[in-house]
Amino acid sequence: DKTIKLWRVAERRAETVHVFNNNDDARAQTAAADEYTRRRRSPPPSQPRWSSSHRSSSSSSSSPPRPVMTTTASSLRLPRVARTVSPVTGRPRTVRRAEQRRVYANAHAYHVHSVSLAADGEAFLSGDDLRVNLWHLEHPESTFNVVDLKPANMEDLTEVITAAAFHPSRAYQLMYASSKGAVKLFDLRDAARCDRPCQTLLGGPGLSSTSASGGKGGGPRGGSSLSAPSPPHEEGDPGAADAGAPRGFFAEITSSISDARFAHDASRAPHAVVARDYLTVKVWDTRRADRPVHAVRVHDHLRARLSDLYDSDRIFDKFEAAPVVGGASSSGDDDAADLRVLTGSYSNACAVFDARTGDKLDLAVPGWAPGVGGGPQQHPGGGGASSPGGAGASSSSSSSSLSWGGATAAASPRLDLDKRVLHVAAHPTRPAVAVAARDTLHLFDLADSAHGAAPHWRDASAA
Repeated sequence: DKTIKLWRVAERRAETVHVFNNNDDARAQTAAADEYTRRRRSPPPSQPRWSSSHRSSSSSSSSPPRPVMTTTASSLRLPRVARTVSPVTGRPRTVRRAEQRRVYANAHAYHVHSVSLAADGEAFLSGDDLRVNLWHLEHPESTFNVVDLKPANMEDLTEVITAAAFHPSRAYQLMYASSKGAVKLFDLRDAARCDRPCQTLLGGPGLSSTSASGGKGGGPRGGSSLSAPSPPHEEGDPGAADAGAPRGFFAEITSSISDARFAHDASRAPHAVVARDYLTVKVWDTRRADRPVHAVRVHDHLRARLSDLYDSDRIFDKFEAAPVVGGASSSGDDDAADLRVLTGSYSNACAVFDARTGDKLDLAVPGWAPGVGGGPQQHPGGGGASSPGGAGASSSSSSSSLSWGGATAAASPRLDLDKRVLHVAAHPTRPAVAVAARDTLHLFDLADSAHGAAPHWRDASAA
């Protein structure tokens, strides 16, 4: 929990050694040795001590037979290494091997929750609740502390670090998120110690919101949605994203950011940052740090149940959000509008959202119940329809009333809080995502989802 390890994972073709020397000589020598052992165990018949035959038989039985070498120099063959071929597929077999190369220890007093590699491939950062350390890959014996929030008196502690990451293409830029709902960005060219952020992304009243139930203003786009329908708001209205937001005690808990990441596609969205708290997913443009450009209300239907969630400790669940490569076509200079975001919820629900339009793509796999009400998803129209127990997806315009969110979800007694999708990940260059719940991992290929086809599903829970 407090140690980082560097592993080298390689895939090699399976090989075997064959074409040895003639085995007939080895069998002949083994038979001669067995005969010698048998003769030693069975004594010869009694004869006079002065008998010459006795001396000859004793001498012959006491010495092992000499092996007869029948192999000539021309018949010697060197062993060869050949690739192992699968009898089923006819292709060479491969073997995956993981080898531990480095161990980075003795630098954290609390559990490490973030590890991020720099764009230059030479350094990485590791973060715990109070510190962020900078490491060089080739020097595990030393580290440099760049962020330290530990006060002299722990009673004066007001916030902790919840996530930390490097920019995917700028080795000098990093960020960390805090329990106060802020994302702080730093430039290592300004100072080696990150005491003062160059930018602070802090959500608050007056931001533009994109509701999960539709486009800007929170209007529904047909069918049910991720969150309960909310009254429309104009862009720039102070209540656009924080309408109905919890205040006081629960606000401090729900505003804590559980995950923050830069967009993978740095060439297309170099200024985009995705942050997830308990209730919403926010997409920021660092060129406009005063407010997020979009906000998706993930858990609006749970606002009335915050007290129950606090009693069961579910309000402290840390959901992740991952930017997905391959969004809508770019509009103007707002590169954050091209993002798609993957996140999870309760009842094993997970979906991909278009940050600009609010369109939702539900991901369904066999044995899961993506809808809040449980049971199979229904897709009355459009592409990506799936049968019960099958893998498929639906857009926001074709999802059924069992979709997570909406008024039915708020009152649904079948909302399973024990089944939750906390961990998600996206491929940095391809439209492929991974979703984990408990001991099951599933992979989805979203390459064809933009054309109305269902994402290709693959079960990766080998262990």
